[in-house]
Amino acid sequence: MAIIEFNIPTKITFGIDSLDCLSDTIKKYGGRTVLVTDGASFNQTGLIDQIVNKLNDNFINVMVYSDVNSTSTSDAADIIANLVRYSRAESIVAVGGFKIQNTAKGAAIVVTNSGEASDYINGQPVYHKPLPIIAVPTILGSLSEIATGICLYDKYDEVNKQNNEANIYSSNCIIDPTLYATVPVKYTISSALSVFALSFDIYMSNTLTSITEPLIVHAMKVSMQGLKKLISESNNIDNIATLATANMLCATSACHSSLGAIRALSIAINSVYAVNKSMVCSILLPHIMEYYITVAPDKYVVLSNVIDGIDPEMTPFEIANQSAQHIKQFLHNINLPTRLNEINIDRSKFDKVAELALKYPGMDQLPRTMNFDSIMTILDQAY
Repeated sequence: MAIIEFNIPTKITFGIDSLDCLSDTIKKYGGRTVLVTDGASFNQTGLIDQIVNKLNDNFINVMVYSDVNSTSTSDAADIIANLVRYSRAESIVAVGGFKIQNTAKGAAIVVTNSGEASDYINGQPVYHKPLPIIAVPTILGSLSEIATGICLYDKYDEVNKQNNEANIYSSNCIIDPTLYATVPVKYTISSALSVFALSFDIYMSNTLTSITEPLIVHAMKVSMQGLKKLISESNNIDNIATLATANMLCATSACHSSLGAIRALSIAINSVYAVNKSMVCSILLPHIMEYYITVAPDKYVVLSNVIDGIDPEMTPFEIANQSAQHIKQFLHNINLPTRLNEINIDRSKFDKVAELALKYPGMDQLPRTMNFDSIMTILDQAY
């Protein structure tokens, strides 16, 4: 039996109203922090003002950087690093999703290692432990709040690049399910489905272990159950907490087992077309499921216990085919995009997407090898 090591470097605080723990968490590192967020998303909800006021009441000196958005590059991480140095902050608080969590990681690396954030997604090793980051996720499917590594849009080459070094991680993660309710329902549903998609991504990876397998199977089952309830009860906080649990299990597993083609292609498509990654994950999921059927049909048997309506007495091939069709029908029934051409994507840059995706971690651990031509075929089928 192979020896397996399992370690989660991020301390997780989970539960409704767990955001109340933020002040005490910051104080473990000192009394000064820089809060990184997307001002456009949270100004209307008043969330950031509430957080800042509570921190001030607890005698924490906080500087807010709210200019991170969907088009931000690695340059934003460099700016934040300078703010941290100027304010002498001992930590960074990242409130938001994928872009914010990764931008905060980039800044934390630069503060303790010098140079630019671009250096560390272009091969420069991270020699010194990054500044402590306290992640406060606000949307499902990011995974970056717990998963190790970093993904930034390089300001020079203008593409998303990754560094999967294990010493790049958030020191703490506060998961308060009530924060997920601040996101518009359409995006909450697509991000919840992306949790299932990314869990499937890990489940099919050749890096899956005897420890991560039960975690990821449970994540798939819980995310699918919670997703159906989310459609009818979008404000049910207990159900959102269930989905947050699935998201946490997926992110935890991603620390030790590789994500695969769904993640790589969604990041590549986001890099080229600047579209929502969760939407892309949902659209690509059934096509990736179909691609793997011929080489790993037995792995699909577990889906009969995950997806309602799948007959466990069917053959593995039948279960696999029916599961993929179920996802397509599900997207159609809830009026989410089922094709890439529905989210302002054209075929003209598919070649660039394929070239990028093949460079990302995990693409060498797929159950069925992908090359440029096979990716182009999948993209055309999903179009």
